[in-house]
Amino acid sequence: MGVRLRILYAVMAVTTVFVVFELCLSIMNTWKTRGGELSDDFLCENNPEVMIVTSSQPHCADADGNLVLLRSLKNKVDYARLHGFQVLCPMENVDMNLTGNWNKIAVLRGAMRVHKAVKWFFWMDSDALITDMLFEIPWNRYNGLDLVAMGNPKQVGHYLGLNAGVLLIRNSEWSLKLLDTLVEVQQQFKTNVTFQRAVRRMVANSPPWLGDQTAFAYLLAKSKKWRARTGFEERYALNGFWKGTEWADPGKVRPKDAFPRDGRSPPFVTHFAGCSFCTGQQSAVLAECKEKFARAFFSATNQVLAVHGVQHKGLTETMESVEIE
Repeated sequence: MGVRLRILYAVMAVTTVFVVFELCLSIMNTWKTRGGELSDDFLCENNPEVMIVTSSQPHCADADGNLVLLRSLKNKVDYARLHGFQVLCPMENVDMNLTGNWNKIAVLRGAMRVHKAVKWFFWMDSDALITDMLFEIPWNRYNGLDLVAMGNPKQVGHYLGLNAGVLLIRNSEWSLKLLDTLVEVQQQFKTNVTFQRAVRRMVANSPPWLGDQTAFAYLLAKSKKWRARTGFEERYALNGFWKGTEWADPGKVRPKDAFPRDGRSPPFVTHFAGCSFCTGQQSAVLAECKEKFARAFFSATNQVLAVHGVQHKGLTETMESVEIE
């Protein structure tokens, strides 16, 4: 790893810590000014065990897309603050050979090499929201595993057998080798037509291009070495699809008591895959995406505000809040 890249990651880490600290300090001061009291859950703990990692482009084609990115990051910072996690959110392509959705692999590789104290990285695409804010990830279930994704172990070798938009990945030599091998697959796919055909034969329903999800599916289908330490989470919604969830207005129900906290109702993570928030191109699907995203965001925010006894009046574009009865 080059010196310049190490310096870039160090700067990103310091910047992220400063931003999270400032957000926490601002929230504390706001509530002290209003006479509110912060619960212990809202104290900013320096927990080196888990780091939420995400990435996004610096800006979108329109203001709505930029607002989505801002809200998405706020949502992750809120969850991290509640659970004592760190957050890393670069907006740069850290390796120009790994752009687009492959930037995820570059960011995770760099983070593993720099953040030695972190035990688990929690990758989330920028269009994914945590929507069950008090759900605790069952880390003790994952002893003996280095990679956890939502998927179906019976569909290994199918493009949709695993969703790579949300991942739990252990900070280990196995994981680093997996990421390095994914990059090797990507580089070989670029120039080797025979290899391209082999990947398409191995991964059913794969698109004509090679994304990181196809590469994950290829390696898992090809080798027991990678399957042996990969877990497919089916007991809670580590990566729930946005189309299948409705967000009811809160009414007078206290949000923190409204859900079973099982990571399924609502989903622990709701992924707005396919919405393309940043393109600026209007469509019926995008309009639905924006409405559902806003409702999911405000539902998650209500769970945070409930600790202070307030919530948004409704799950719409308003900053008005009311005390919970």
